[in-house]
Amino acid sequence: MQSLLVLENEKNSIFLGKLITKIESISILPVFFHSALEALDWCEDNTVDIVLIGCRLPIAISLDFLAQLQRILNNQNIPIILIASQSAMDIKLRALELGVTDFVSVPVEHIELETRIKNAFKTRLNQKNYLLAQEKIHELQKLEFMNCLTAGVAHEFNNILYIIRGYSDLNSLTIDDMDSQYDSMDELKSSIRSHSTKINKAVIKGKTLVEQMLVYCRRDEIHKEIKPLNVIDFMKENLATLRENLSKDIKLETNLDKITHAIYLQNINAITLTQILLNLLSNARDSLVKQSGKIELTVHDASHQQSQCSCCGVDFDGTFVELQVCDQGEGIEAIYMGRIFDPFFTTKEVGQGQGLGLSVVAGLVHNAGGYINVASKPLEKTTFSLFFPIATNAENT
Repeated sequence: MQSLLVLENEKNSIFLGKLITKIESISILPVFFHSALEALDWCEDNTVDIVLIGCRLPIAISLDFLAQLQRILNNQNIPIILIASQSAMDIKLRALELGVTDFVSVPVEHIELETRIKNAFKTRLNQKNYLLAQEKIHELQKLEFMNCLTAGVAHEFNNILYIIRGYSDLNSLTIDDMDSQYDSMDELKSSIRSHSTKINKAVIKGKTLVEQMLVYCRRDEIHKEIKPLNVIDFMKENLATLRENLSKDIKLETNLDKITHAIYLQNINAITLTQILLNLLSNARDSLVKQSGKIELTVHDASHQQSQCSCCGVDFDGTFVELQVCDQGEGIEAIYMGRIFDPFFTTKEVGQGQGLGLSVVAGLVHNAGGYINVASKPLEKTTFSLFFPIATNAENT
């Protein structure tokens, strides 16, 4: 049974109730309210299918109720019917802006009210069926994703385990054959030490894979109490850490000295931003020919941006702080651009990367309410632009 919320004064509610009880062929559970506040409270804790607003309430109250209702329903596109005079064009236009989907003329006729409500319930039923279908598709996509994720993890760990087992076996053979194969104890120690070093590198690689998987799987855990982050101070304090993974032949250029005032980001902490930038800088480093060249890491002050996220395809519009990582490397081929954020997708040689870096970056940026834009020219350069919401009144926090 679907719920029909009716907001009207007490006298006219009785009249509407009699008309609604005569509606056949659909199961309706009407819930009547004479107070907009009480109706809003009920909506907070109950499922709303259709809303019917009467004409005997002050119009200011009805319009305010509509505005508050949209906030509670969070753009669920619930059918809303308003009873209004045919001549009240200004009220109807304002009501349409606030989400009203249909009107019933005054004086109310049973046949019109019944038809409007039936149409609204058909719309709501179609919407529910659509959402159910979308949910099933989403579940299938999650299942397919988990299959790919599991296969990727299994493949990577198989490679790591083969390395560990191979060098462990070599160590065993070395010890068994030490009398016949090695002329001195120093030579034996050197061989075992070399094999052990390879084993340790494989273990570190496995540990890194696990850490990236944990970050990827937990990327939806947003900490609500994150304080605004001063991005300029963060950059200056962490520049040495960000440079650590770059060779001495790679120059990291910044524009930090050109910005003289504080810029604050919201919904992100220093650890998360470090993870994002380290991944992007590692990718930029790997794209440079012979591990030499220049990488630019710049911060652009808050400005209005209107673009499309290269990861999720969502159009975004608003005021953002832009962080940009630009390399003069080999670029990204157009055929790969749509897949670079997929987990375990990589164009690197086997053993050179797990393909989780950019998927982790995408999840962390989105969790902070941000977006990513990627521009690349093959054999020229690649620019990753990160757009983060600016924190307001951060100096007073």
